[in-house]
Amino acid sequence: MNFFDFIRSVPDVVWSGLLASGLTLGGVLISNRSNKSRLEMQLNHDATIKSQERTASLRRDVYLDAAKKMPKALSSLIEPSDRDESFTVSPGLSDFFSVAAQIQLVAEPVTASLVGELVSKYNDLLMKSAFSRAVLGKAISDRNGWERKCERAVSESERVLLELNRLKEVPPTDSKMIDAVMGSYERYFNEAEEARLALNGAETRVRVERLNLLKRLLPNVKDIAEFQVSVLIGIRNDLGLTSDVELLELQAKKELTIMENTISSLEELVDLYSGDKF
Repeated sequence: MNFFDFIRSVPDVVWSGLLASGLTLGGVLISNRSNKSRLEMQLNHDATIKSQERTASLRRDVYLDAAKKMPKALSSLIEPSDRDESFTVSPGLSDFFSVAAQIQLVAEPVTASLVGELVSKYNDLLMKSAFSRAVLGKAISDRNGWERKCERAVSESERVLLELNRLKEVPPTDSKMIDAVMGSYERYFNEAEEARLALNGAETRVRVERLNLLKRLLPNVKDIAEFQVSVLIGIRNDLGLTSDVELLELQAKKELTIMENTISSLEELVDLYSGDKF
């Protein structure tokens, strides 16, 4: 019996069973492949969603922190501490630079670029105002020094005055001792008066240099304030809060108009009270 005879001898029911089994197996394989593909797509989708949720959570925390620190950065720049002699970067600016670095790690490329440009604007303004800031720092240092001298002289004069009163009240009085104590009192009193006069002059100098620094900063303040609005809009876009962008821009324009009026008033004040006019 050759091969073809063998094939013909196989009953049709066997061939039907084999064909049905083959079709079933093919269907199972196709179904498994389809299920595997759908499962991979679902897993990839879930992983993408989880990644987006983690990113959104990180952004939300960082962006909320940035929203609080950006206004403080600008205000600390134009309203420096009255006690800072070294006049290094203020805490408000340092905090903003720190949160800006965090934003650039989690933000979309466009927003990260905007934040980087904003940081550059702040750094540029710090460099431009470095000399004025140093002069103001020196004026504050001198003022603080005279303030300490005045406090010491007043304290010593009060101490000597108490001693003088005690000597006068306790008999027998020693006129030489009283004269010596009186001389000490007059010396400390004169030192206190001299320190007060110097302190008044130092206070005036601090006000003048503060106004000079403000005059140096004002032309750039509006530019930074306007750019911060662009950064805030970018942040809102990253968070998916795009519905109120037009309202935010309108509100920002109103605030900038108020700022322009304030800056104009401050510039007039600086021109009026700076230099020898103060």
